[in-house]
Amino acid sequence: MDVASVDESGTWKAVAPQGKAPIPRTNFAFAENEDTAQVFISGGLAFGGTTLLDDVHELHLGTMTWSPIAQKSSLARRFNHA
Repeated sequence: MDVASVDESGTWKAVAPQGKAPIPRTNFAFAENEDTAQVFISGGLAFGGTTLLDDVHELHLGTMTWSPIAQKSSLARRFNHA
């Protein structure tokens, strides 16, 4: 999954997080926790396919590391949701 950041001048640059990145996807949900410097993605549609996803991943912005989030129960597969 591609990740980019923007600096104070408004210039975007690609960054390369550590850890196992989630598979490329479209139409996923995204949430940010500014207090803990984390972003989360959930679900979506596998890029270039028809597979609906039910996984959750965290990107810790302080360490730029991806981590899968273990789930106690399965989420419904979905996309285009908030």
